[in-house]
Amino acid sequence: MSAACLTTGAAWAADPVGHAGVSYELGLTHHDELYEEFDDDGSKFMQESASMYGVKAVLRQDFAQRRALKASMTYAEGEADYIGALQGGEYGELGLSGLSRELFETALVYEQGAWAELGFWRGFVLHAGLGYRRLVDNLQDAGPSGYKRINERLYTILGVSYKFQLDEWEIVPTLDFRRSLWSEHVSELPLVGGGTYRLVHEQEGTGGEASLMLVQRIGRYPLVIRPFYRWWEMDASNVVYIGTDGYIEPRNSTSEVGLDISLRF
Repeated sequence: MSAACLTTGAAWAADPVGHAGVSYELGLTHHDELYEEFDDDGSKFMQESASMYGVKAVLRQDFAQRRALKASMTYAEGEADYIGALQGGEYGELGLSGLSRELFETALVYEQGAWAELGFWRGFVLHAGLGYRRLVDNLQDAGPSGYKRINERLYTILGVSYKFQLDEWEIVPTLDFRRSLWSEHVSELPLVGGGTYRLVHEQEGTGGEASLMLVQRIGRYPLVIRPFYRWWEMDASNVVYIGTDGYIEPRNSTSEVGLDISLRF
């Protein structure tokens, strides 16, 4: 490959202090999700897998000195397949499908480009921010024995990306790490005679996202393609008592493999 085809941060040298302006992205998103719950001994006793489809929007304000503020919002829904056990049974003996699932996620992130004027280091961008995630798991779709689960999470974001140019493509690999500041899991348990009882647990955990953004101008507007992998590892919750019986939300993990496709305006 010739040197003219591959450039790093040096491609931005003609703009030493960055530029100001507003841009938008609107597009579609899809990911395959795997959610798993584990006993204290590490054995798995429940999982849900779902294919989620939705929309995504991004608003970005660029400032001078290679600074930017970015707000994003994603909504996706799909149907999950459930594998678990009957009360006191073994994992795998119970299987359900067609359970609706909804995800809403939003984030506000500040970006700061590297101060180096030339060379390799100029391509680096650090970012930090806050995110909010709300997942509604409609297990009540399975019938009277099921119940709605709602998980809400506020988390910090800290990460790094690197921009470089390859022919007509701008390529931006990104890695960030996330830690929950607040996470609440609500189980809406059905009551005999009607109504529900809200069982609320609190959990802590960490996660992250690895992505590769590919940008190329197609006609008037840039096309943005972004494959990604997201993950969460959540600890077992606090114990909540109903009378003398104690309940916990078990240790669980979530992984999402997906693709965003959008246009930038």
